[in-house]
Amino acid sequence: AAWGGLLAISEDRDALERQIERHWWYYDDWFGPFSQARPMPIMGTPDEVTQIILDAHARLGFNELHLLIGQGYQEREDVEDNLRLFAEKVMPRLP
Repeated sequence: AAWGGLLAISEDRDALERQIERHWWYYDDWFGPFSQARPMPIMGTPDEVTQIILDAHARLGFNELHLLIGQGYQEREDVEDNLRLFAEKVMPRLP
């Protein structure tokens, strides 16, 4: 089974808030008119994101993780930082 959602990860709270604002703008403006709900938020510092995933895994027991990272509407540097932080600080702690 798979589980996932919308990833926003940063060690800088201001940068994280900007990413979250852009994520919700995109979903609300582009998908909202078609009654599509917002995806599950997986957002926070690397420690917070790790805990969100571990908690969901403990409840659901999934073996695949699907993450939306905002390519195409987030700043390139933010997407690259999300991928780097996830790979370096979150993935090593996942089962």
